[in-house]
Amino acid sequence: MAVALGRWGSYLKLPGGPFYLPDIAVGLGVLLYVIGGTKSIDETNKSHFNRLPTSAFAQHLVICASLLSVLCIAIGAAIGGGANILAIRDAMPFVYFAAIPLFIRAICTLGSKLVFRYLCTAVILHTIWIVPAKIGLLTPIAIPLIGGVPAFTTRNDFDMLICGLAIAVIACASHLRNSLKVLLIVGNLTAITFSGSRAGMIAGIVAVSIIFISIKPFGDRLRGPIRLASACAVLSIVIPLFVIFKDNPPSWAVGLQKLLPNDSDTYASGQNTWNARLYAWERLINYTNSDDERRVFGSGFGVNPVRDSGALEFLSGDPQVRAAHNFLITWYAFLGIAGAVAVAAIVVLLIAASFSSPRTPGQFTDIGRACSIGVLLTALGGVILESPFGYMTFTLSVAMAIARPSEGGQIGRQMIVEGAKDSGRLYEKGGTI
Repeated sequence: MAVALGRWGSYLKLPGGPFYLPDIAVGLGVLLYVIGGTKSIDETNKSHFNRLPTSAFAQHLVICASLLSVLCIAIGAAIGGGANILAIRDAMPFVYFAAIPLFIRAICTLGSKLVFRYLCTAVILHTIWIVPAKIGLLTPIAIPLIGGVPAFTTRNDFDMLICGLAIAVIACASHLRNSLKVLLIVGNLTAITFSGSRAGMIAGIVAVSIIFISIKPFGDRLRGPIRLASACAVLSIVIPLFVIFKDNPPSWAVGLQKLLPNDSDTYASGQNTWNARLYAWERLINYTNSDDERRVFGSGFGVNPVRDSGALEFLSGDPQVRAAHNFLITWYAFLGIAGAVAVAAIVVLLIAASFSSPRTPGQFTDIGRACSIGVLLTALGGVILESPFGYMTFTLSVAMAIARPSEGGQIGRQMIVEGAKDSGRLYEKGGTI
């Protein structure tokens, strides 16, 4: 839901409850998986909870990251303002990080082919609504009772990352027609151009670049020259347009002005926003450092150090904002030096794990790696990793990058085994298939 519907989809919730519908769906899935853990689908294993289906080194890194996540939950709960809705929401990213081993196993159970099709469907759904939303044909619609955010509300930094991911996923989808691929890719490029988001454009470009560098699209002896010629033709159009519009772009291409330094008001506005965030971070760090205990263990979950430090006025001024637009500084305020070091270690361990084991056939691993890095890049300048749509997408992408599933997965193998057994029983009874 986070990939398909973006920010507004991840904030759908039961009336008055602290948990969002995607959280509930993930929780139910984990519960069913744990209940079935003593009876493995794969007959070669005794349990779901044997060694993770990845390299031994990656497994050690993931387990360490999960344990550090539990430590962060313990620090935030012990120091914070008690058990309340805000404390639960503050702890949820670390709950997801701690559960990454289960997500890895679930992906291996489903198989890379099925998971890739789910992801492809999600990015297509995202394309269907984000394109008309960005060009002004679709306006936000309030959802009574269950909608924490109006439907079709865009979040430029995150949504543009998903648009970049969509371009790569759709280009790699062999089951889609070429005409549909072209239409969807053009739609996502249009959305990125209309976004006006510097962080989103950079994250989208990085995600696409990592995937296409990994798959080496020009190395194919038959199709490589054609792909190279097509890329050169596109660049021959894009580069002159970029040069022409860099200093005075039309309104629909305002994001171009934010990428390179220039004398325009648009670039100055972007710099002012960044400078305001620097002031907010300075306020928040100084507030945390003003107390010895707070410096070591932070303010804890369920409190609002952004408001208490006076940093809120340099962000948006919205009293609902409780994050510093940088995940490291946010969690330094919540968890202090101990938590900030643990968070940095969690991120390093998970990224190292995603790059430590061999790639699976196809682009499954590359897509996970690219998306996880893209999320981290946007999280350095926005409220991403602390938000449901951010930490859900990050844990999914990391699990995809670390997992080593077969194409059909354990479910596919079980269907083959059961089919073979049924065929044998029919043969013994003299039946036909």
